[in-house]
Amino acid sequence: MPSVWIAAGVDAMPEVLCGSGEPMDVDARSRKRQPRDRRRGGGKVRLTVRDAALLRALGRFRIARSSDLGRLFFPGQHRDVLAARLRALFDAGFVQAHVLDRAAENIYSLGPAGIAWTRTAGATARAVPRQPWPHHLGIVRLWTSIASALHLLPDVRLTRCVPDWEVRAGAAVGLGVVPDALIELACESDGQERRVCLAVELDRGTESLEVLRRKVRLLDEARVARPSFLDWTSFDLVLVLDEAGRSREGKVRDLLAKEWGGPSRIWTPASVLADEIRSLVESSVPPVTDSRHCNGSHDDASRVVAAGLGVTGVGPSEDE
Repeated sequence: MPSVWIAAGVDAMPEVLCGSGEPMDVDARSRKRQPRDRRRGGGKVRLTVRDAALLRALGRFRIARSSDLGRLFFPGQHRDVLAARLRALFDAGFVQAHVLDRAAENIYSLGPAGIAWTRTAGATARAVPRQPWPHHLGIVRLWTSIASALHLLPDVRLTRCVPDWEVRAGAAVGLGVVPDALIELACESDGQERRVCLAVELDRGTESLEVLRRKVRLLDEARVARPSFLDWTSFDLVLVLDEAGRSREGKVRDLLAKEWGGPSRIWTPASVLADEIRSLVESSVPPVTDSRHCNGSHDDASRVVAAGLGVTGVGPSEDE
């Protein structure tokens, strides 16, 4: 299955995050406050390297909050810088703004110009999902938070992230159950590369414990059967609890103890992701060489690794 390398053509993240590329052309009217979901006529931009990476990422996210995009592409910058750039991209039709609540931050998807540009670039442009969106946005927030946390771990890279909508589209044939995300990290130790493979479940407290129990049991059966999907031979389980899910953390721990036979972790809102990822890497299995992402046998993978930290990992290129 062909893959889209989100970081392909993007230099090391520090350059991207500084906004490398050509300056934008923004009409002077951008200084006048406008409704968040209404475009100004005549808006135009010249896309920068960072814009290109943002559009590629948004094509796979399908939707993302402004804070998710800021976390990845505008870290350490004032929120007005993020807002101004997203406004310029919105006015030019590259992104679409969704305002569900006037008191809440914007949610973005690709706009008409963004869809056209992304497809011309050979990248993924997935459709906006049906509402409700909270669970989908929770996965995107986790995805961007992991990618952002890796800035503190220069020897660890996000080489693959397959969210549930890409799993359902056939990215992990043979799995038999749909986790919220499949994540692969590549790390270097003593001059050798190894990978950490994770099945991730986001618990927002909206599903019954029995539903969660069945899902964990099916994932454990897949683990014991030695998975054939994504060229993995094993994987750990991470359960991520948001504020609502955190209220039943004790019951979730008991469930894992009974239903899961391999390594597992629970992340809560109090978890420091960089520390959690470092702990996962340090306890990972010995180096492997059967992954096309870790042995240098795949040219595209090698180029991305050489270019620096990937923004979002890889995934399938087919549209739904």
